[in-house]
Amino acid sequence: MVPTGKWAGTWTGRISVRARGQHSLATPSGRINVSYWNLRLLQRGDGYGYSTQLEVVPV
Repeated sequence: MVPTGKWAGTWTGRISVRARGQHSLATPSGRINVSYWNLRLLQRGDGYGYSTQLEVVPV
């Protein structure tokens, strides 16, 4: 969540980590720079691919 400014709102995307605290957030609409205190971890990059699939229940 970016609380104020031109890019205020809730964004979801991939982060490119930078050492100085300003990270680059890649979203479908483009890249924006965000500070680390406005970020929340949703999923760790552990090398596995995850997806969801509907479960079919036999009747």
